[in-house]
Order: sequence, then structure tokens, then C-alpha cells
Amino acid sequence: MTIRVGVDGSGPSRAAITWAAKRSARDHEALELVHVVDGEWGQLGEDYADDARRGANGLLADALEVARRCAPDAPITTSIRQGSTAWELAVSAEPGDLLVVGTHKTGYLSGRVLGTRSVVVASTATSSVAVIPDTPVTARRGVVVGVAEGTPWEVAVTRGAQEAAHVGNELSLVNAAPGDGGQRLLADAAALAADIHPALVIRRRVSRRRPAEALLDASRSAGLLVLGATRADTARAGYLGSTTHEVLLNLNSPVLIARA
Repeated sequence: MTIRVGVDGSGPSRAAITWAAKRSARDHEALELVHVVDGEWGQLGEDYADDARRGANGLLADALEVARRCAPDAPITTSIRQGSTAWELAVSAEPGDLLVVGTHKTGYLSGRVLGTRSVVVASTATSSVAVIPDTPVTARRGVVVGVAEGTPWEVAVTRGAQEAAHVGNELSLVNAAPGDGGQRLLADAAALAADIHPALVIRRRVSRRRPAEALLDASRSAGLLVLGATRADTARAGYLGSTTHEVLLNLNSPVLIARA
């Protein structure tokens, strides 16, 4: 597996680089820093294209310095792609990779306007995608997993259990659905997590709030929120499901969209 992270010189991009580099060092995985040059620069002439390439090399050099501070011994490479930023980032990752992108911390008031690029990347990529907010995350603890009927919750629970066990955190399973079905589903999810890591501390919560609100509330101080992707390929590019879409536009912690 390769961890690939989008680089554009912004604060959220630096947050994503830092998060990805630390994970690269932790998991002994290769790290690739990817910058996408807007394809329209080339249409303006060779001088504009040369300026864009020089700017890209400068951004990647700065990004490499940030990554090296977090992961001095990790194998780190850089690459430049050209075209639509969100699409090129999405297709840069293979299905078994982890693609990491940053996003501005938005909140409900502005979330419908800002942060849409991360949604496009997450909905288009065939790999798992981590979306990292531009806010401190070092003091956060715990892994939260959304569990709901009609979603690949087994993939999310498996990935969440692995993440929690790896860093010694507890795992919180959250379901937001009326009736008794939520409790039964959470029991199945907890059993799966316990089979994966028997010593894991597992908590279960059923919420009567709207699903996105319940997940955002539960993950407010968490180190990671894990959701199962609702699609496995690009046949329905641009579709994530309303809950995942709303969470990504209003996230308050790192979010991992897990694909098998």
C-alpha cells in the first residue's frame, strides 16, 4: 500500500501532509506527495506552463520538508500531474492505497459552500480516502465508526477496530436509527470488532439525532471517524450518500472513508 497525499501549499494541505507522514512512519508504508497543475495553464502558452511547473516543484519541495520532519526514515516520493485537481488526485491512488486530502474546517454555517473538493475526491476515488481538517488533532483520542443498515459497515468496523487497536484507543460504534434495529446491528458490529481484536475496549451508542449530526457529535474529540464507502468503483462518480456527504462538509475530526 502507498499513502498518497494531495499537496497545494495551503494550511489544510500541510495538515494532510503531517497526518499522512506520521501514518507512513507508524505503518512503515511508502508516502507519495502529489501536486496537480491545472490543465488550463498549458493552454495559455509555454511560458505559463513553465511557471506552473516551477511553482509545483517549489510546493513539493516545501511539502517534502514537512513530511521528512514527521517521517525521516520513510520512503517518500513526489509527483506532478496535470488536469482537474480533484479527478487527478482521485485516479492517482490504486484501490489498495490510502489517499489523503486536507479540507478547511467548515461547520454547519458554511459547510455547504466550502470544502467541496474533498467530497469530489472521496466520491470518485476507488481507494480509501482520509479527509483531514486544518485543526489540531494531536490531543484527540478514540476511534468512532458509523454503523448503519444499507452501508458496508463491516468494512468500516474492521478498519476502525484495526485503527483503534494500533494506537491503543477505544472504539465507539454509533448508530442513528429509530426502533430496536440499531441495538441489534451494534451488537453484530461489536462482535465483529471483538473477533478482530479481543482486548479492544468497545462502546456502543444509539442516537435519535439525524445520522450526520450524531456522527459529528460523537467524533468531536475523537482521533478518527470511520465510515464505510457506499460505492466500490467509479460507476456512480460523484455519489457518496447523503450522510457521508454532510459529514465531509462539516467534519470536526479526521474522517476515513473506508473501502474494502
